[in-house]
Amino acid sequence: MKLIDIIDDFLNLAEQKNPNAIRRSLGHGLQMNVRCDGGVYVFLIWRNNVVPSQSEWATIIKHWPYKVDAPYPESGVYKERFYLRARIPRNPNYV
Repeated sequence: MKLIDIIDDFLNLAEQKNPNAIRRSLGHGLQMNVRCDGGVYVFLIWRNNVVPSQSEWATIIKHWPYKVDAPYPESGVYKERFYLRARIPRNPNYV
């Protein structure tokens, strides 16, 4: 399955589970979480004990199912999870 299809399925599931966060594994320990919050997706990628790279973030945004100008992600740590997170506008014509 292509990355764009994985993200597309993931966002559709998030729309159904709104406002609960959902998670998916992408490989190499990388996880992604998303939840709907009004007109945005709160989207993050994370990994235990290792910070996700900016290139991993850029790859995911490049494969977003619709054009998005995602803000530069904030980074942080929660317990042993290192993450990159941003609020990405939802596209009302998408779902």
